[in-house]
Amino acid sequence: MPVHGFGATNVGNPTDSFGRNLYVDTLDSRWGSGWWRMQAFLMHRPAGNYCVGTYKFGRTVPSMGKEYRGTIMGPGVTPIVRVKVPEPGPYDPHADAIANAQEKALAPPGDSCNHTH
Repeated sequence: MPVHGFGATNVGNPTDSFGRNLYVDTLDSRWGSGWWRMQAFLMHRPAGNYCVGTYKFGRTVPSMGKEYRGTIMGPGVTPIVRVKVPEPGPYDPHADAIANAQEKALAPPGDSCNHTH
């Protein structure tokens, strides 16, 4: 079942107890050693998906790290869910095109995300 809120501020902060953000951190990047918060993404209605945008938020140094971690609160009393993944390696336009097509095929009806990256 999708988990999402019913309202949010214009900067993506949930305004009710149902809203969820996915937090993405980077490990040992040029920002410094240890984990650093890279971005947070608001879960959307109706499917609980999110849109990813990479923008400068006051930092001019890229946040590429050795590892990445995603963290999200579960609904109700369910646990916090966390996943760690290794750095993806150099950009591959062919692999990116395949991933974009897969993402678009999975997008729920009425998805407002822009799937051209």
